[in-house]
Amino acid sequence: MKRALWWYRLALLVYPGDFRQRFGGEMEATFAAAYLTARGRGTSAVARLWIETLAQILAFAAVEWIDPVRRRSRRHTVVQHPRFPSRTRESLMSLVHDLKIGVRTLSRRPSFTLAAVLTLGLGVGVNTAVFSVVHGIMWRPLAYDRPEELVVLWPNRSFSTREVVFLREHTTMLAGVATVAGWSVALTDVEEPTRLSGARTSANVFRLLGVVPLLGRTFVDDDVAVGAPRVAMLSHTLWTIRFGADLSLIGRTLTLDGLPHEVVGVMPPSFEIFEPNTELWIPLIEDPNRWEYLGNVSQAFGRLAPGVTFGAAEGEFRPLVDRMREALGYPDDFGPGASLEGLKEGIVGGYRTMFLVLLGAVGFILLIAGSNLSNLLLAKAVHRRREMAMRAALGATRRRLIQVVLTESGLLSAAGGLLGLALAFGGVALLKVLVPESTPRAASIAVDLPVLFSCFTFALSTGLIFSVAPAATMTRLNFQRDVGGARTTGQTGSSSHRLRQGFVVLQVALAVMLVVRLRGGGSLPWCNRRIRRHDLRRQPKDQ
Repeated sequence: MKRALWWYRLALLVYPGDFRQRFGGEMEATFAAAYLTARGRGTSAVARLWIETLAQILAFAAVEWIDPVRRRSRRHTVVQHPRFPSRTRESLMSLVHDLKIGVRTLSRRPSFTLAAVLTLGLGVGVNTAVFSVVHGIMWRPLAYDRPEELVVLWPNRSFSTREVVFLREHTTMLAGVATVAGWSVALTDVEEPTRLSGARTSANVFRLLGVVPLLGRTFVDDDVAVGAPRVAMLSHTLWTIRFGADLSLIGRTLTLDGLPHEVVGVMPPSFEIFEPNTELWIPLIEDPNRWEYLGNVSQAFGRLAPGVTFGAAEGEFRPLVDRMREALGYPDDFGPGASLEGLKEGIVGGYRTMFLVLLGAVGFILLIAGSNLSNLLLAKAVHRRREMAMRAALGATRRRLIQVVLTESGLLSAAGGLLGLALAFGGVALLKVLVPESTPRAASIAVDLPVLFSCFTFALSTGLIFSVAPAATMTRLNFQRDVGGARTTGQTGSSSHRLRQGFVVLQVALAVMLVVRLRGGGSLPWCNRRIRRHDLRRQPKDQ
């Protein structure tokens, strides 16, 4: 009892302070009496009391904060005030009343409530989990400074160092041109020598991206000069797993491919450039005598200069490639296809169709769940016509009856959304395991605010949309039949039966479309096989 009162006092904090001082004691006494009564009836009665109490507190607290200067009666009757229209007051009171009725109605039918919540929760959970993957990979902004200004130079083509130097020196529309080349390296001066996934980068890569290291510094221009001391930067994963997040690692020397490299920095978690799961970076030395200077092994990107549009930069890039062909002595057929592309599009654009097909496929699952929910509500509607007829006989309008039914559907949707959210957290953890490590931006997959919003949007929209037809059927009354207790036959019964059959046909059609869509490339195992076969490294083309 003491714990219940403590939680109740905590809930009362949503009221203004002067209201709690005036009515808090009386409200606590009333709740204590109701709690003792509910506890004697069992756990379900206690749960119902808490739901009704919290709904009433939230509704009345909104009233108190909206109009804090109106007079209040001892019985908590809201007095009309010019700043608080009676229609708004009545709407809030009606909502609280409908919520209480909805909780009581659903608690009296636990089997129906459980089936409806599970049906909706599974559909919402699957959609939310997949949406979190698609959102994290495809739609979440890149974790760079002003990522919309970053562009990939000549997608699907690799560059040599001398080409990058030429573009950097002659472009006027780009603030800089940087390059990244994949590289595998052996780490040998540790207890367990291993091979790491690395990358060679130009000195300005991190400056162009606008990222700062977690520890130490990034590369500077002197690091890529001929004869410069060898340095390296580590990823956060390598630093924590291999070196135990040792803060004294900066300045120490690691042996990479038999050569000593000084550790100058550690990048923040989830940082990646083009290649996911890169574990360390070293400078790409701009030495004409090195093979990388002439070999096409690097991907190039740049940042638009201040005030320059994408179209203007692309208009300059194509003639610039022609000038580079003449300056470097390339054949006449060099250059077709030269273009610019947004950096995010260049990283994940090849997977757009695949993930959108997957998102569309699970959308069918949500529609199937919604049609199942509608069938459950239709079956329930047959047994509630007498109740609705009695309400109508007492003066309730059809609009009021539909409002009651939709409020119950809203409660089911909220419960299904909570269950779907819980399932989504587990689904996201599972999908992170299933998605191959080579998938770009896989570290960005998470349940964040947009995903939470989508979860409850899925739940509420599905629950309310698919409850409109049952609500209309439930409130289409025949007083002689419904109040008189006649069996459910005739036009209304047959129309309800036809509607239920229609939803069954819809479910079958959606299931067939789902199978066809998955066979066409939307299933996750197929996606995994496709991604594993796809070489994420950009291949040089013979130009």
